[in-house]
Amino acid sequence: MRRRSFIAALPAAAAAAHSVGARAAGQAAGTAGSLPTGGASAPAAGPVPGAADYERALSLRDRWMGLTENVAWPAHWVGKSGGFLYRKTVPGGFQFVIVDAATLKKSPAFDHDRLAAELGKATGRRFTGLELPFDRAEFSDDGQTLTFEWDEAEWSCRLSDYACKQEPEEGGRRPRGFGVVRDLTQPGDTAPKRSPTGGGRP
Repeated sequence: MRRRSFIAALPAAAAAAHSVGARAAGQAAGTAGSLPTGGASAPAAGPVPGAADYERALSLRDRWMGLTENVAWPAHWVGKSGGFLYRKTVPGGFQFVIVDAATLKKSPAFDHDRLAAELGKATGRRFTGLELPFDRAEFSDDGQTLTFEWDEAEWSCRLSDYACKQEPEEGGRRPRGFGVVRDLTQPGDTAPKRSPTGGGRP
């Protein structure tokens, strides 16, 4: 689900829940008042959270994750290279790492500082190599292009010169998500993925 749309819908949903809760509390209080022994009054409902409150709550993980080190995201295979890619926390931010499955050698997946600079030129925003605005990326089969989702769009960066551009959206909406939340109105890809080395379990 698109984050801005998700957050924009939350206050209305919270207000509806608040109204239902208030009605239920009123009914409970009326029923309790009619009993011979009386009853405790229902607690007053609190204020309805606004979009800023939800945005602040959803940003907590991003702010706190920078205080950890070597917390890794799930890895995934890189094309047919026999290596896999994952993101992990490092002091001050995050880093994408490629691991050669045969040798277990680890190395930075790309030049993070250069990608941050070129992405900044393409978007007019400022990024750093330790705070790139995406948590998952994919390599093309030839390993020369990096793609990722940011700001509700798909982007690609050519690693020969790190030129970045926004890709046109094709085929309608795809399942989008942030954190562990996915748009459940769109079918997810749950098909098993076999190792590119040709053996082993999916």
